[in-house]
Amino acid sequence: DVAEDAAVVGVADGERQLRGRGVFGHIMACVFTPPAMLGTPELSLLMAWKARGGGVHQDPFVVLSSAASHKVVFICHSFSEFPTPAMSALGFGGVPAASPPDGTAATPTTTTRNVDCLGIRTFTWMQDCILANRELDLITRPLIYSPAPTAEGIVGLRGRMSVAVTGFRDAERVDVIRLVRITGAEYVGYLTPRQTHLICADPQSKKYVQAKRWGVRVVSVLWVKHCITNWRPMDEKEFLV
Repeated sequence: DVAEDAAVVGVADGERQLRGRGVFGHIMACVFTPPAMLGTPELSLLMAWKARGGGVHQDPFVVLSSAASHKVVFICHSFSEFPTPAMSALGFGGVPAASPPDGTAATPTTTTRNVDCLGIRTFTWMQDCILANRELDLITRPLIYSPAPTAEGIVGLRGRMSVAVTGFRDAERVDVIRLVRITGAEYVGYLTPRQTHLICADPQSKKYVQAKRWGVRVVSVLWVKHCITNWRPMDEKEFLV
């Protein structure tokens, strides 16, 4: 595939990019998602990353043994795509059960070959870096920028939860929708009696009033965050609005 070949390059090509100019010229992105699973959105991000000077490769050991002086970041949808032998060799200590809010599961315990390692990040992190035109810190959106254990979502929520949101605006709303999708739940932009949950930041909204009338469970966004942090369905009682 021409687009795929253009996006996922060899280390020599990657080093030439890093020596050039660009806002991400100091970062080499190692992509662990198999090429067959890279869709148009991911390929477009990789092309945009390269256009801003960033390097792209698929073999972490080749990248880490290269002579270039750069930061390394590992990109994937979920930890299930990250090879266990590679994690062990790179000092990550194994696949975590969940992605803690402080991001420690995505941070190496050692530095390999004196390479400055940013850790494991999602394609969403790469997308937001490109939009912001700068390197973003994990702590700004830890649950979104650190990969989930699996791309399929949380057992017990995946395919069983339909969610609407209310009271969130702009970037905050986008982040809440991202969190819902990480769990594997369905997000809808409207509310009907079919929805199982309403994530609410405004108990005065029309959606809130209607959800109460229909018996839809109304919870705060903390419920979704705790589900992701623990990677299992959490009791809604402590998060009801």
